[in-house]
Amino acid sequence: MAKPRPGMGRGLGAILSVSNEGSPRAEEELRAVVNEIFGLANRTRWGVDMIERSAREIPALAALLHNEWRAPMMGRLEEFLRVRMDRGEFRHVDDAWIAARFVAETVNWFARHRHHDRYGRRLDDAPVTATVADLIVGAFALGSEAPA
Repeated sequence: MAKPRPGMGRGLGAILSVSNEGSPRAEEELRAVVNEIFGLANRTRWGVDMIERSAREIPALAALLHNEWRAPMMGRLEEFLRVRMDRGEFRHVDDAWIAARFVAETVNWFARHRHHDRYGRRLDDAPVTATVADLIVGAFALGSEAPA
């Protein structure tokens, strides 16, 4: 088994580095990815908030944030979803990049931005993480086709 990609833990980086043989079910992989991104976003929220604010005035910091952190993560997430859709392990949607953006933005709001929301900050991490993962996994699970 290959090592996880730099900057990624057991979830997205490791899953994209392993062969297809013996890998967990696609839904379990997606849950691990969502939990990993959620945990990282939650743990780094104060620093990332500061970097985002500073990046508006410092082009080099904006480039680092977007080109070195976000774009690679979005590329790996898009690849993860597209490959599993192509294999028939997830329900197919028209655009894997939009699907990846949906996952990233949903996780990001609940992991980071809810702490700035009057109602969201009252929510405990454990049930928020579990519910977000359940909803995202359910959105891609086979048999969850959207009505026409």
